[in-house]
Amino acid sequence: MCGGEGKFAQVCGRDGCRTRLALDKDGNLWKAQVKFAVNADWRGKSTEDANCRPDSAKSVDWQQVSFNENYAGYYPACTFTAIAATDVDFVAVGNGEDGLPYVYRSLMGGVWESANLMVGSTLNGFVRASGKINQMLYDHQTRQIFLLCDNGELVTMPDCPKCVRVRKVTDCALVAGRVEDESGARNVSRAGRSGNARYGASDPRLRLVNARGEEIILNAYEMAQVRASFTYVNEQLEQGGWLIDLRGKKRAGMPAGISPEQVLYMCMDEVVEWLEEQPEETFLAFLCEYGTQADEAAHYARRRHFPRAYSLGGAGELLHVK
Repeated sequence: MCGGEGKFAQVCGRDGCRTRLALDKDGNLWKAQVKFAVNADWRGKSTEDANCRPDSAKSVDWQQVSFNENYAGYYPACTFTAIAATDVDFVAVGNGEDGLPYVYRSLMGGVWESANLMVGSTLNGFVRASGKINQMLYDHQTRQIFLLCDNGELVTMPDCPKCVRVRKVTDCALVAGRVEDESGARNVSRAGRSGNARYGASDPRLRLVNARGEEIILNAYEMAQVRASFTYVNEQLEQGGWLIDLRGKKRAGMPAGISPEQVLYMCMDEVVEWLEEQPEETFLAFLCEYGTQADEAAHYARRRHFPRAYSLGGAGELLHVK
């Protein structure tokens, strides 16, 4: 949840988490631990359940996060422009003293790690996202972060740190935006599986505004980055899930270290029926010969509300990220 609080430009927190993060008007970060009082109606519940009640908050003690002081010599001094709470962590974005944008992530707002902003491939080369970040959006359906930049670029940050993507969506600065569903509602929840899987009424949209006041409406599923590296997929499959080889039978190009018991061979026509039998939180990674079908399958699965569906791209040497 996010909102304003006193001197702060932004305040955000995660459901069930006592930590709150805030951003003041001077670009400084603040952190607080919410102290709770158990609501009388929840006395029969567990302490954890009671503490998750928004109306059970008793007090908030804000302390400034001395980011530039704590990370001097390690990270460039940064003036922060936006914060957000994802399903699993906090994200702070800003602009460094070197003029470049930076993104930092933290589980509880105490220890921060720099996130990758390099995009590209060995085939097309690499470039770093360079536009000043004016705003950050987090979409709970795609579980991805979108950065709105002053050079008209939209930067997509997926779970895989090697697979950041940059798209030019306007020729001037992106100054504002929000995530909404087809009806215009914000903070949308996951819908059921029924409906058009490609362009469903529940598809989240990014409603952006550029410096000329022009509105740009984008489908969040289309803007989401479904590609993942071999390294990321290997790590996730250690916790369970499936690698689906759409080439139909065992061939060269399979990532090293994958257990054969976690690899399924099927064609595109079989994916639709197979997904109906899988839990929606299942980790899925699709692979094909050139990457086209793997991308299509991952996008299809996400529209069927499998937020952990990814594409490895193609099996060829230059058609995937290691």
